[in-house]
Amino acid sequence: MYNVYFGIIRRNALGWRFKLMEDKTKMDLTSSEMSILWKTYIFENVKPLYLKALTATVEDNEIATIIKDKLNTKEQRIRTLTEIFKKENFPPCSNGVY
Repeated sequence: MYNVYFGIIRRNALGWRFKLMEDKTKMDLTSSEMSILWKTYIFENVKPLYLKALTATVEDNEIATIIKDKLNTKEQRIRTLTEIFKKENFPPCSNGVY
């Protein structure tokens, strides 16, 4: 079975860019990697709130489709990050949610 983790590609003006990678060996995350993943997780959880509100007010169907695609991408990233946290035994928040 392959362990899935994020590899840092580069940093640009918008922040870190990540790429899913597969490796046959288990590598523990460093504290800096965990902090980057946590920061990304928090950011990814805030964006869908904005996108959902925007979807409710947008009038152009073409733009609404683009926003919904972006929302689906954000939700997939949240699921992927949650899987990584669970695999790495990362402690959840006090409410039991990642």
